[in-house]
Amino acid sequence: MHTVATAPTGLGVARGLDPQSRVLEENFDEIVREFLALDYSALDADKAEKLALYPNDWEKIKAILQ
Repeated sequence: MHTVATAPTGLGVARGLDPQSRVLEENFDEIVREFLALDYSALDADKAEKLALYPNDWEKIKAILQ
């Protein structure tokens, strides 16, 4: 997972997912509930690391897509 630093909120990039996994499908509502309950202040300590923040630079982005 990476977050590309794009305006206004960033762009999430997920790679290496298992197409056979049913975890997200079976637990979607619970996962959404858990993350919606988080306050943005949970990111204050180290936002860039927690979000795996990546610069909005196409040449660098291409590297994480390979």
